[in-house]
Amino acid sequence: MAAFMEFKGSVRFRVIRRIGDGGMGVVYEAFDRERGQKIAIKTLRQPDAETLYRLKREFRSLAELSHPNLVALHELFTEGEDCFFTMDLLQGVDFLTWARGPAPERRHTPTAKTTELMPQSDLHSGAAPHQTPGGRCDEGRLRAALPQLAAGLSALHGARKVHRDVKPSNILVSASGLVTLLDFGLVAEQEFDPDLLEGHVTGTLAYMAPEQCRGDVQLTPATDWYAVGGLLYEALTGRLPFEGASVQLLEEKQRYNPVPPRALFPGVPADLDELCVALLEREPRHRPTGEEVLRRLGYRRSIGGTRPRFPSASTGADTSRAGSKSSSGSMRRCRRSARGPHGSSRCAVPPESARAR
Repeated sequence: MAAFMEFKGSVRFRVIRRIGDGGMGVVYEAFDRERGQKIAIKTLRQPDAETLYRLKREFRSLAELSHPNLVALHELFTEGEDCFFTMDLLQGVDFLTWARGPAPERRHTPTAKTTELMPQSDLHSGAAPHQTPGGRCDEGRLRAALPQLAAGLSALHGARKVHRDVKPSNILVSASGLVTLLDFGLVAEQEFDPDLLEGHVTGTLAYMAPEQCRGDVQLTPATDWYAVGGLLYEALTGRLPFEGASVQLLEEKQRYNPVPPRALFPGVPADLDELCVALLEREPRHRPTGEEVLRRLGYRRSIGGTRPRFPSASTGADTSRAGSKSSSGSMRRCRRSARGPHGSSRCAVPPESARAR
């Protein structure tokens, strides 16, 4: 396998710093000289035929999808050996930090990372304990953030996609309380995706649904709602529904439902406890639909073109991860265009969306 080479930028883009990385991709903060603004760039850690296909698939799957609670993708480029796309540069904190406060210093663990493995593999069995951000759950913030997450996820499901990696670090909350779902690197078609391999387990073990742990290829929105149940459980209790080494997690999710949050902490609101328990049902058909989740959370759809109404919560300063996004949360809608100069393929953005965010 070739060694990882840092993306150095291009004539148009000046790389400022690396701001994130995962199993497949690396994300950079960069300056777009053509538009005169900061953006984020996602490129590949180890470019090969499979990862190139997945990066392009990620972009093409989501570029036309516009929603206030989904990150906006801008342009796709292929320049020589580099393939990357640009997207909104956001500022904020992850979902659990927003709901529970900052975390103590902790090292990354296998349960906190996106994982790809085969069930027959020799799984790591000595994982360090997963650590949740400290403090207590801020119920007001949680109630304001959850409907937004559910609305963004429902929009994704409405486009016949399953995220497959919903977890706290893939959900950013701005200082104003705007929730944005990120990282569509594992997105798949609902019901059946010919690109998924039977028995190939991909996702983040701590938040994966039982059917995802089995390597099922016929995934539905219920898979993502289970992950929402997992992060809701963690926000309410400060711990995961299931904890332990990888093999233990895989086995317990197939056999048990977790202990209800109110059994651990009687002060947990009854409605959130009931929703959490329902979302974490082992059988996908027993979990609530997106419409039911939104109804339980008090989401009210927009009327006459106005923005949807969400429960309000007090906001506070956030920790900068990147640049900014407009407080209105409006998204850019990309439309495909002809190949750009120097043989680069690109997705054009309407000129009016070029203003700084």
